[in-house]
Amino acid sequence: MAIGLFIFAIIIQKFTFSSPKDIPAHIDELQVVGTAINIYNGSINPEFFRYPSGHINILALLYIASELLLGDLSISDHYQIAWYLSNLYMAMIPVLVYVMCQLLFSQKVGVLGGLISSISPLLLYHSQYSIVDIPMTFYVTLFFTYAAYCYKNNKLGNNSLMILGTITGIAISMKYTAGLLIPPLLLMSYNYNQSRRTYFLSDKYYTIITYSIVLVLLSLGSAILIFLELIKNYFESYTTDGIVEIEYVRGLKTLGTFGILVALAILIVIIFKKNNLIKIIKNIISPTNFTILAIVFFTFFILSPFTIIEYKAAFGDFMYESRHMKIGSAAQYHHLSDQYKNIIENLNQWYPLNFYYNLLFDQFGLLSILLFIFGLITVIKEKIWFNYSLFVFFILMLFTLITWQNVAARYFLCLIPIVYLLVLKGFSDLLILVNNKLNSKSLVFYCMGLLLMFDQLALYYKFFY
Repeated sequence: MAIGLFIFAIIIQKFTFSSPKDIPAHIDELQVVGTAINIYNGSINPEFFRYPSGHINILALLYIASELLLGDLSISDHYQIAWYLSNLYMAMIPVLVYVMCQLLFSQKVGVLGGLISSISPLLLYHSQYSIVDIPMTFYVTLFFTYAAYCYKNNKLGNNSLMILGTITGIAISMKYTAGLLIPPLLLMSYNYNQSRRTYFLSDKYYTIITYSIVLVLLSLGSAILIFLELIKNYFESYTTDGIVEIEYVRGLKTLGTFGILVALAILIVIIFKKNNLIKIIKNIISPTNFTILAIVFFTFFILSPFTIIEYKAAFGDFMYESRHMKIGSAAQYHHLSDQYKNIIENLNQWYPLNFYYNLLFDQFGLLSILLFIFGLITVIKEKIWFNYSLFVFFILMLFTLITWQNVAARYFLCLIPIVYLLVLKGFSDLLILVNNKLNSKSLVFYCMGLLLMFDQLALYYKFFY
């Protein structure tokens, strides 16, 4: 069935997009494919760090392998190979949705999930471009697919956490935003540590560690606020233009204040709930957590080594990209310039929220949104580590997107498989409720499934035709 869904997804892509594309087909391909060509031609250092270079290095390796098989490659060949890779990544998404739904719900619901995600307008549309959001979406979905397998088969352990850490490192090497997988990964590790209840230190040492954390947070927070000007001057060398923008200064102030507040909160908890806090610290400060974080780092380093080696240039590019995402076109101007002030004054803080709200309804429709809400509610109610991890990533990513003034449909790509999973969760739970009333399982499934399928087909037709 998985192979059939993969072939079906490829056929849908070819059926939907038959005309030749321009070169480049997307503005971001100039950097992605262009940098991969430079690496292929012998420039090992990408010298471009607004994205990590994991996807770019994979493309360069594909170019080298293709040259060995096919001979010299033209510019058109380079772009065609990049597009083929994107086609494959996106064709695998319905397969992963199918596997997750099969594991968590049933075979029939899995097939339905694979079919409706195969005709997702956004997934199909972006499958035709070589942009880093595509591989990130694949590896984020793979992360939760493997997590679903571990949950269903009760196999969450050291080995599975290391595999999840490896997938996380790969995903982050595709795009920095995939770093939001780290909190769900640590949540899974916390659940594993709690169930195992084996600790490498006595309570006395954990108490010392807890007080040390308070001291460090208070010291760092205070130092940041007291020596803010010195820190700002130091970070000037890490910026692309020698200017530390106001957003960075505000970020440092927020970080310092946050550190002090967290330290005070821990002190209050120590006073009233010391034993509970020590228990939490035991599960956080564990060899398992340090091991999986090390795996994340080294996997990222293997795929995107120059992001670490050229950390000054990478930091400058990363901060510019972060600023560009948060304040849009204002990032091109100094914060004291009239252009910057004019753009900032006219920013609509509700614009990102409205954009993604409309995007949800345009891409999923009312029926799917209702099922999604129902599925989300049941996920929150069920006290399962997989559900908590999924929910944490979804909320963190959504919060990140709605705080960016720079909006785009492609930024939402990695959440689409999760939305489909929650839609099918709502579908499955609703099916159980209806079956209990009508006692006609197959008929109810096919009626509800066809309704959902036709709804998605209507959205597909509206988007492309």
